[in-house]
Amino acid sequence: MRSHVYWRDLSVVGSGRALLQSSTGVAKAGRLLGVLGPSGAGKSTFLSALADVLDEPLQRTGHVWSPTGTISVAKGTAALLAQDDPFFPELMVGETLQFAATLSGRLAKEAVEEAEALLQRVGLAGAASRRVSSTTKGEQRRLAVACALAGELPGARSRALLVDEPTTGLDAFQAQRVVELLKELALGRNCACVASLHQPRAAIFRCLDDTLVLAPGGHVVFCGSADDMSEHFCGLGYSCADQGVNPAEFVIDLVSIDYENLPQVVQDKQRIEVCAAAWRCKCCQDDTLDMEIPRSSSFVKRRASVRAFFLLTQRSSIQIMRDRMTNVFRLVATAGLALVFGVHFGKLDGGGLPTARSVAARICLLSFGVIAMAFLAMARAVDRFAKERAIVKRERLARLYGGGVYLLSKAVTELPLDALSAVLFAAIVHEICGLHARREAVLLSFALVAVLGRHS
Repeated sequence: MRSHVYWRDLSVVGSGRALLQSSTGVAKAGRLLGVLGPSGAGKSTFLSALADVLDEPLQRTGHVWSPTGTISVAKGTAALLAQDDPFFPELMVGETLQFAATLSGRLAKEAVEEAEALLQRVGLAGAASRRVSSTTKGEQRRLAVACALAGELPGARSRALLVDEPTTGLDAFQAQRVVELLKELALGRNCACVASLHQPRAAIFRCLDDTLVLAPGGHVVFCGSADDMSEHFCGLGYSCADQGVNPAEFVIDLVSIDYENLPQVVQDKQRIEVCAAAWRCKCCQDDTLDMEIPRSSSFVKRRASVRAFFLLTQRSSIQIMRDRMTNVFRLVATAGLALVFGVHFGKLDGGGLPTARSVAARICLLSFGVIAMAFLAMARAVDRFAKERAIVKRERLARLYGGGVYLLSKAVTELPLDALSAVLFAAIVHEICGLHARREAVLLSFALVAVLGRHS
C-alpha cells in the first residue's frame, strides 16, 4: 500500500489547448500498468506529468503522490525512461551502469556492487565488458531500465518506474522480454511500474496487470484491471465479437479516429466522448481516492558539483581515449591543412630579410591559421554537444549535476587534444614557411588560440 502511486485531477495544458484531460487513478505497487492508446493520444505526456518533467510551455495541474510523499524524478522518488534513451557508445555496459550509480551519490565500491547486481537482474551480466555500441536494441532497452534504477538515491527506492514505449523498434521476442522484465521489477521491488505501449501483441497484453486507455485529445476512457477492460467496454455496447482478437488491439481501434474518412470522423469522436463520459461518471461514484494528500517533501537531490565534475571528467576522458579513429582523423586533417597552408604561402622571404610583401603574407598566414584552428576546435565541440544533448538533459532532469559542471568537465578533457592539434599545425607551418619567431612561441600561441576558440 505504501508504494501505490495516486493521481487526482491530473491534466496538462500547453499552447492554449488541453493535451491531457483531467483524470484520477492509481498505479498499484507490485503491478505493471500498461498505458494504451493510438498515436497522439497523450501517452508520453501522461508519463511526463506523473514524473513531473514536462517541458515548457506545458503546465501540469492536479496532484501525484504516494502515501509517503510526492512523486518526482528530481526528488528521486520516480525513475523515468524516455522513448529513446541514448548512451555513450564508447563506454562499456558495466561502466555505463557504474557511472549512473556513482553520479547518484554512491561510493565507488557501492556503485560497483549495485551495477553488478543490476546487470544480473536485467540479464546483462554477460555483456558487462562489451561496448554499448555493440549491443542490440533489446539489450539497450534493458540497460536503460538498469540505469534508471542505478540512478536512485542511495538507500532509497523509487516508488514509480515510468517507461515510455519500451518495445518500440524491437522484434516480438525482445519486446516481450523487456515487458516481462518490467513486470518482474515491479513485483520484486514492490513499486508501481507504468509503461506506455504501442499496439502490444496478445502475449504482451497478458503480461499486464492493469491498463489505462487514452483516447485522442487526452481523454482517459478506462483505468483498472486488464481482466476487466473488455467487460467494461462491453457494458457500453462495444463488445468484441471475435474471441480471437487481441483485447488491446480492439480497444485501440475503438478509440481511434479515422481522419481519412470525413463522415466517419464525427462518429469516432462521438464514440470517444461516450466512453470518456462513462468513465468520468464511474470515477465520480468511486470514493477510494478520497484520501488526504501528504505534504510535499522538500527533499531534493543535491548536486555534488565537485564530485560530479571529477566523475564527468573521468567519463569524458574515457570517451576521448577510446574514440581513436576520430582522434587520428582529426590529427591527419590538421596536418593536411598545415601542408596546404605551407604550399600556398611557401618559404617567406626566401630565408632572407623581411619585405613589405612578406610581412603582409605573414599576417595573412597567421590570421587564417589561428582562425582555422579555432573553428576546427569549435566544430568538434558543437558535434559533441549535439550528440550528448539528450543524455545530459536526462541526467540534469534527475539533478545529478548542473550545466556549468558539464561544460567545465568537457573543456578540461578536450583541452589536450585541441592544443595538440594546434601545435601540430603550427610546427608544420613554422618549418615550411620559415617563420622568424621562436618555434616555442609560435606553438604556444596557436595552442592558446585553439583552446580559447573552443571555449569562447
